[in-house]
Amino acid sequence: ASFPDESRRLKGTLEKVSTHNSIRVRLTAEMADGSSRVKALVLKAEDARLMADMPRMMKNYDELMRVNEELIAEYNKRATNHEALLAALKQVNQVVQRASSLRVGKAKARVVADARRAIKKGD
Repeated sequence: ASFPDESRRLKGTLEKVSTHNSIRVRLTAEMADGSSRVKALVLKAEDARLMADMPRMMKNYDELMRVNEELIAEYNKRATNHEALLAALKQVNQVVQRASSLRVGKAKARVVADARRAIKKGD
C-alpha cells in the first residue's frame, strides 16, 4: 500500500522534529553559558561587598539582574520549543500507530520496530 499524502506529512513532521531538536540543543548551551555568567557575577558582587566597594557591588548586581532576565526569556523560549517538539513527536507516533494498524500480530510489532529504527537513523 502506498500513501503519498501521509508520507509527505510525515516527512514535514520529521523535519520539524529535527529543527526543534537542534534549537533545543542550542538553547540548552546558551542557558548553560548564562548560568556560568550568573555564578561569576554573584562572586564578583560578593567580593565587592566584602571589600565595601558598594558602587561596584551595585553594578554587578544590576548586571546579574539583567542576565537573570535574559535567562528567564531563554527558558520561556526553550519551554515553547519543547512543547512544539512534543507535539511533533506525538504526530510521528500517531503515524507509526496508524501504519501498524494495517498489520496484525508479529507483523504489526515489526512495523512499529522498523519505523522507530528508521526514525532514529534518520531514514
